Amino acid sequence: MERSTQRWHTENPEEHKVKAHERGFERLIFFSDAVMAIAITLLVLEIRLPDTLPAGGLREALLSLGPRYVAFAVSFFVIGLFWLGHHRMLTSVHGYDRGFMWVNLVFLFLIAFMPFPTAVLGRFGADELAVDFYAIEVGLASLARTFIWVYAVKRGLTTPGLSGRAVRREMYLGFGPSAIFFISVGVAAASPLAGMYSWFALVPLLLTVGRGRQ
Repeated sequence: MERSTQRWHTENPEEHKVKAHERGFERLIFFSDAVMAIAITLLVLEIRLPDTLPAGGLREALLSLGPRYVAFAVSFFVIGLFWLGHHRMLTSVHGYDRGFMWVNLVFLFLIAFMPFPTAVLGRFGADELAVDFYAIEVGLASLARTFIWVYAVKRGLTTPGLSGRAVRREMYLGFGPSAIFFISVGVAAASPLAGMYSWFALVPLLLTVGRGRQ
């Protein structure tokens, strides 16, 4: 009995620390997923019909919501891409510290805020300021996600043996979208619609840089 008790005292505390660390990292991931899931769900709340409609006015009312449908679709896929990128990034991270939690929280703050600029874009999409407001929000969110990766690399929190190519690819996948959305602010000065169209540059960027990631 004495030998068994001694073994518990010498081995179990370390095992408990490892398990607690793993549970803490899982909670961080679950919390991040929950924030993004809630944000992506809240987007649809801005698509609503007036409380009263004239007889036969439903068709016209539904069509008048076109810009809000577009804003919803854009933000749904933007947040979806952020979620995919965040998930992919964390598969290459094996630990965390307090600083990592804070930089991740800044990223989640910007994600949670995204339904508001989406609502502004849906209502005032033809206005340059609405396009700029949305583009700056998404650009900052992408920078924040990139900074999570930079922090993890600098602090040695990434998976041992991760290649330099994989590190750089993750950086490009963060800075690239930021550049596209920040550049679109200048494009929107000439034409708000052109500014929004420039966001489609994300597609070839993600296809090109993300190819062969494994």
